[in-house]
Parts: sequence; C-alpha cells; structure tokens
Amino acid sequence: MLCDIVVKCLEYGIELAKIVCEELQNRACDCILLSGGIDTSFVTSSYVTAKRDLRVITVAYDAISPDLEYAVYVGKSLRLKHLIHYPSLNEIVTCEEIVLRTMKTMDPIEVACDIPACIGLLQAEKLKCTHVATGDGGDELFFGYSFLLNKTHEELSEWLNKMLAKGLFPSERLGKTLNIPVTAALFIPKVKEFSKKVPVECKIGFFKNKVWGKLLLRLYLDYRGLEKVAWREKVPIIIGSGFEKILNVWKGKVTFEEALKLHRDYGINFPSYPHVYLFKKLLEYNIEIPPVCKEEDKRCPICGRCMQNGFCSFCGTSIDKKGIIIHYSDELKEKLLGR
Repeated sequence: MLCDIVVKCLEYGIELAKIVCEELQNRACDCILLSGGIDTSFVTSSYVTAKRDLRVITVAYDAISPDLEYAVYVGKSLRLKHLIHYPSLNEIVTCEEIVLRTMKTMDPIEVACDIPACIGLLQAEKLKCTHVATGDGGDELFFGYSFLLNKTHEELSEWLNKMLAKGLFPSERLGKTLNIPVTAALFIPKVKEFSKKVPVECKIGFFKNKVWGKLLLRLYLDYRGLEKVAWREKVPIIIGSGFEKILNVWKGKVTFEEALKLHRDYGINFPSYPHVYLFKKLLEYNIEIPPVCKEEDKRCPICGRCMQNGFCSFCGTSIDKKGIIIHYSDELKEKLLGR
C-alpha cells in the first residue's frame, strides 16, 4: 500500500517538474537562484533537463553557511555553471537599502531573508542573465512549513486557499525594483492549478520512517539522483544562508538610549534592537512610515500599524487563533516596557 502511494506521489512530482520546465522555457529563463533547499533544487533539476547551459547562483554569508554544501552538491551533481558568491559589506549595505525601499518594513527576519535574494539578482545582472527563476511557492503550495505537518485536512485546505491568493514574493518585487525579470517557479498560474489536484498525502506524507512536507518534490529529487538534498531537514532561509548573523551586526549598531528615544517619539514597542536599527534606516532614507491604524481591531499591538489576516508586514508581528503574539525579539522589549 505504501509503495503504491509513493509511486503515485512520484508521478505527481514528475508532472510538476514538466510543468515547471515548460513554463521556464517559455519565459526564456537562463539563471536560477539556488539556495540548496528543496524548492530551488527541484526547480533546478527540473529545468536543467531542457537547458544544459543553465547558470545557477548561490549567495552565502560565509563559507560555513549551512545551505552551502547542499547547493554545491546540486551544482556538481547536475554539472552546472555555478557561481558561489560571498557578499562584501558594501554589497550587504547596498541591498539593505534596496530591500527597505522595496519592502518598506522594519521586520528583521524579512529584511535578512531578502538581502541574499537581492545580492543574487545583482550577481545575475553582472552575468547578463535575462530572466531569473527562484523556488518561491513550494512551501506555500506543497506544505513545506513544519508547523503545517500536524494540521487537519480542513486546516490545510484553508491554508492552501489563502496561499493561492497571495501576491508577489519579495524576490519578484525586488526584481521589479532592479528591473530584472524574476519568476517564482513554484507559484506560476499552472503550478497553482496543479497544486489543487495534488492529494494531501503527496504533500505531507510518511516515508523513510518519518513525516515529510513537500513529499512529491522530495521523491522527484531522489528519483533524479539527488538523495542528499531530497531528504534533508528543512532549514529556514535566514539560517541556511548564514544571514542570521546580520541580526547581531544590526544589534551592535543601536544603543538602548536610542531605542528608548524612538520608542517614546513614535510610540512603538520595539521587540528587538534590529527592529530599531531598521526603523532608523527607514527614517534615514526618508522612506514613508505607514500611519497608525485607525481601525482598533486591526491595529498591531507592537507597532500600531494595520494588520492583515493577523499579520503586520511592517514589524513582522503575527497573532495566532489563540491570540498569542509572535515576533522576532531579543531582550530589548522587556527593557523598554520596564522603564
């Protein structure tokens, strides 16, 4: 019985790979941002079957970034033209500003995750890439997030419908800012339609004595001979890319006195020093700060801006169905509120 399910799910994986390959061909994509995760590895292995001169770009904070070994493994296994790029401080600062101007947020996790994408797109521009593909959409449509693994079918259906209505990914928005065409390969219209027909057990399924998200993608990678990456644990991009280290860099650039003044001047309960640093940068760059939300029931309890579906895109705060407030934080919030 298990074997039958695995075969069926692999067939879905192969069908998805064909869709991705055809769509990227139609868009004349010639470069991919390869993180070494399941999604970018799936897109790369799908497309290389039709485009042997494909170029892939991996951005890592340093040589010990966790995702790097997997990206190298995929690049070598598929014999790709592979650029591995460790950004300079100037490149990081440049993309920090580009991300802030594009995303208009002080959410440290969002900004830290978007900077490597920005750097990757600038490298693609240097390589004269005409159209860049990313792996965005895989976690959303094929249930890759760990918190989805224990959800009911009804909850997963609700999640999928919500995700199908999602707008552009940050990489696509950054592409527009930089005038570089970007395709979120696992979120294009045909993939969205395809995701509706894939049974839940092929998205979240039991294999190798474990429950996995994105099972059909993993089975396809295994089928293509990429077993090492197929069955790797999911690692958030901020950790995999090594860019979680930038949070400490930002933290070191803010004093408590600065945080306290901005807290008093703007009425924001900054959850962390990186929040303060990025808020300071928004002010420095004269980027418009969203106004305080007029609708009290939608007002973010942290920054006061309007939330949508329980999420504040400005500071990164979310409120779950139990009313629990979730956001990135360090010791700053308690110090501020204790004054």
